Amino acid sequence: MESWKDRNLKALKYLRLNIKNLAEILHPMGIISAEQHYEGGGDSGSYGMVMVITGTADDPDRWRSGANGCSEGEQDTGDEAEEGYAWPAVMISMWVYDYATKDYIDKMMPLEDALEFVLEKSIELGHSGWENNEGGMGHAQFDTKAGVINRHHGDYVSHLEWTDSCIGDPEPEPEEVPAAEPSSDLAGEG
Repeated sequence: MESWKDRNLKALKYLRLNIKNLAEILHPMGIISAEQHYEGGGDSGSYGMVMVITGTADDPDRWRSGANGCSEGEQDTGDEAEEGYAWPAVMISMWVYDYATKDYIDKMMPLEDALEFVLEKSIELGHSGWENNEGGMGHAQFDTKAGVINRHHGDYVSHLEWTDSCIGDPEPEPEEVPAAEPSSDLAGEG
């Protein structure tokens, strides 16, 4: 049986292959970057729509992908995106974990779906469980020229401060209370 560490190393190996394959197609198409935001807590979370950035780093154009069932041309948080990116009808080979064989298989998928798949897998591999308990948020940014995905993640953390108190504690009996000795300063001696 594979250990948790071995499974993650294997998943990372196939994710890197998928990133390389995808970068080799996206960058020549003029896609310089793609980003996906996510946020969640309380055992539920969601991925945002993928934003595709074309053009140059000095003069980028932001496009909203039609992924995740969202309509094209939606406004992104902070930056307004232009009308939806027109994805070419390209199929790409991706390594996908197959639960029946308990191994990775080569699967063809549309380019847009492959991009979303790789971004989400990079988040899951680096921050599994981000949607649980207090949750977390962040984004994954795919730099197609470098062929890397940069992740920026934050965990929501509950802060706990303790205050001690006692209710109903009996007062000490008078004979248990020690008599106060007069202070020389209070007695006027000096």
